[in-house]
Amino acid sequence: MTPRRFLLTGASGFLGQVVAQRLLAAGHEVIGLDIRPAAMAGLAAHIIDDLSDAARLQARLENDRPTCIIHAGGVSGPMVMTDKPVETLAVNVGGTLNLLQ
Repeated sequence: MTPRRFLLTGASGFLGQVVAQRLLAAGHEVIGLDIRPAAMAGLAAHIIDDLSDAARLQARLENDRPTCIIHAGGVSGPMVMTDKPVETLAVNVGGTLNLLQ
């Protein structure tokens, strides 16, 4: 299998950490993107950001040039953005839309 460069959203989350470990073990390069600091070592890079700004996300994709994207990120409200439902929707819904576009 040819190694690939993955952008992994939610890299510091429960699911993201497991996915990152598996990708790294398979010899792939992983760029993590999360609103929290990196939870593990071995990533090619870790970007502390969210997906709510379409222009910033586009610039990130053009700069890092991932060959694959795995979207495992999502704000779970009470654990990360307590009492911020508008921001939670902007990241979860708007951010997913930005990534898809």
